Amino acid sequence: MPNTTVQLLQDYVSQGLPFVAYRKPGEAFLKVLQQRDTQVLQVRDFKESGFVFAPFDPAAAPVLIPADSIQTLLQPIWEDSPGPSGITWEETRAEKQRYMALVGRAMAEISEGSCQKIVCSRRLVLPVTSEPTEAFGRLLALYPDAFCYFWSHPKVGTWLGASPESLLNLSGTSFQTMSLAGTLRYQAGVSPQWGPKELEEQALVTRYIEEVLQPRVATLDITGPETVRAGRLWHLRSHIRGELGMASLKELLRSLHPTPAVCGLPKNESLRFLMENEGYRRGFYTGYLGELNLSVSPEGAGLGSQLFVNLRCMSLQGGEAVIYVGGGVTSGSSPEAEWQETKAKAGTMLRVLFYSGE
Repeated sequence: MPNTTVQLLQDYVSQGLPFVAYRKPGEAFLKVLQQRDTQVLQVRDFKESGFVFAPFDPAAAPVLIPADSIQTLLQPIWEDSPGPSGITWEETRAEKQRYMALVGRAMAEISEGSCQKIVCSRRLVLPVTSEPTEAFGRLLALYPDAFCYFWSHPKVGTWLGASPESLLNLSGTSFQTMSLAGTLRYQAGVSPQWGPKELEEQALVTRYIEEVLQPRVATLDITGPETVRAGRLWHLRSHIRGELGMASLKELLRSLHPTPAVCGLPKNESLRFLMENEGYRRGFYTGYLGELNLSVSPEGAGLGSQLFVNLRCMSLQGGEAVIYVGGGVTSGSSPEAEWQETKAKAGTMLRVLFYSGE
């Protein structure tokens, strides 16, 4: 990134105040919101205005960075330079066995009939020497079609991510969302061949969203699925649009989050399984984030909310980066294949930290 942009972001960091810098998919500028104090503000009725950062646990209150200060920056041109040299990352056999055992327990739960799908996740903890601003610059350049963000709160933590998945886009009474599920590794010149497992996984997510929204909204239209690329991965995506009617934003979010794409089906049973078996707390991974009741146009005409699922993300803690990855387990899953899927997904953030020019 040009020195001016780097310096501005570093200034935000050094001031020690909560801030978020982000770029929406396909846009050519960054928006930066900064809070005037270090208080941890929480979202209660979703009538607040600012940037919302919600955890995976639906019982926990989302954090808000209000729009005390807003700055718009042109997206910088990234200098295509490699990251720290000599860094490799290999996971241990024990880590693989631990995750495959988790997948096995999830498959046993599914076979007993209590769940149709469970999204099992894990985390990678690794040393990092890159500055957050440097990693954010790579994130912006490598993933132009993702929602890229750099979120920092001195009392909560620092997170970066490049999410390919929209949770909810609300403008006036019109809303849009999507169901995104199924993953295959991208290979140049090779079309993805979707198997029964991926097709079933995507259909489960779509049906769930349809079932929870249908009785709450005035109209609902679903198209797809279609194949979409996110970095070095392929996914299946369906578009879902409609009119709110009498439903509130809070009601819609309570219905949608966490979706089957990040938790499982049924919601309560899969959530219980994950809380009891994953072995760690996800925090903000697979929560949601984005603009809450902010202007939907540069002229400031009208307010809207544009929220994304917090996927392909990491938290920075001291000299360590914690990368979070997961995959949907169904009756047709293979523990080995699920492990390989999480390795492919981890590549998104590893590439940001240790970019080698490939």
